[in-house]
Amino acid sequence: MNGNTVDAEKLKGLIKGLGWAKFLAVMLILGGVATIFTCIGIPIGIFQILVGIKLWGAASDLSSFKTFGNVVNLYSGMEKLSSYFTWYGWLTLISIILTILALLVYFILIFLGILGSELSNL
Repeated sequence: MNGNTVDAEKLKGLIKGLGWAKFLAVMLILGGVATIFTCIGIPIGIFQILVGIKLWGAASDLSSFKTFGNVVNLYSGMEKLSSYFTWYGWLTLISIILTILALLVYFILIFLGILGSELSNL
């Protein structure tokens, strides 16, 4: 890399996955829209949509770099890709925490006899 030129051949692996990146972005956005319609899914759904938008933006900038060879698009795409990973990491952590809390509430309700009492009648 010298000045404002980049050897696109060295980035072939990154550029090769752009179709999959756009597919995953669409799936994240659609999944987020579906999640918003659940009772407690609004924050997670919004987060999913934002993560999908971040990934779509990164893939679009990297596609522009592939087509036109503009280094600014490469740098912008890489920055957006970094942002995507950060947001997706937070989404994953929040999902893990909510799952653990839901399981904890479930087991507490079983322990208190509020949930699962119908199973003893079988």
